[in-house]
Amino acid sequence: MTPLAFAIVVAAALGGCASRCKQALVKCRYECERSYQLCQIQNIDNWYCRNQAGNCNAKCDDENAGCSWWHW
Repeated sequence: MTPLAFAIVVAAALGGCASRCKQALVKCRYECERSYQLCQIQNIDNWYCRNQAGNCNAKCDDENAGCSWWHW
């Protein structure tokens, strides 16, 4: 997610367009994306970086599994 896209999502969330649940998921996913980018910058094996990002996104999904789609 680009910084501009993240800023738009955050602005919408702060404007009341998104629930707290969605905000938590967006923040978690953003942190996963940043970790993935840092992994790539450090020239770590691409497979390792993708695996870590996948694990991170799965963690985000698990942590926010209680969020109902109708809350969004």
